[in-house]
Amino acid sequence: MNDLSPLLLQYRPELNLLVARWQESLSTAHLQAGYHSLLQAARQHGTTSWLVDVRRRPIPSPEQARWITHEWLPQAAAACAPRRLRLAYLLSPTYEHNLQNNAAVQPSMQAVFAPNRPYDLQTFTEEGAAMQWLARA
Repeated sequence: MNDLSPLLLQYRPELNLLVARWQESLSTAHLQAGYHSLLQAARQHGTTSWLVDVRRRPIPSPEQARWITHEWLPQAAAACAPRRLRLAYLLSPTYEHNLQNNAAVQPSMQAVFAPNRPYDLQTFTEEGAAMQWLARA
């Protein structure tokens, strides 16, 4: 396991899956560095299935949400091509509720789930369900 604080990364070779767990609140610079580390580790292991656990991370700011949606996700999807990127985001029920009720990040959330996106992304509140979804790739 690599400790890239505030992000912990673990490659699961038996599943060809990368697990990324955010450990704390973070600045935009740390958020971006963490997501770049995730992409670098995925390239290193040749996997396009990622479990991203954000249960300990605060809701992103509108600027952070825009960066993830409009810069990082397209870059990550392009890096995985021709294979399709599959991301399972693991949320706590409180995180999910707060995210859905945060009007400032709703434009980014709508863009993440827009039709014809070059990746598959689902949110889950149970890790087992997320792992099952990823295994169906």
